[in-house]
Amino acid sequence: MVQPTVSFSILLFLISRQSPVTSYQLPVTSHQLPVASRQSPVTSHQSPVTRKLPIR
Repeated sequence: MVQPTVSFSILLFLISRQSPVTSYQLPVTSHQLPVASRQSPVTSHQSPVTRKLPIR
């Protein structure tokens, strides 16, 4: 049972090493957030259209 704890500590070490990399990717995800909010009204527009299609 010693090996899983050692591998877990190695994982924590790798995560602590990659912490500046994740902080770099944070502004990238914040940039993509307005893009997703822009696409949300588009999907809401398409939802009534797909509802009207089977009626026709």
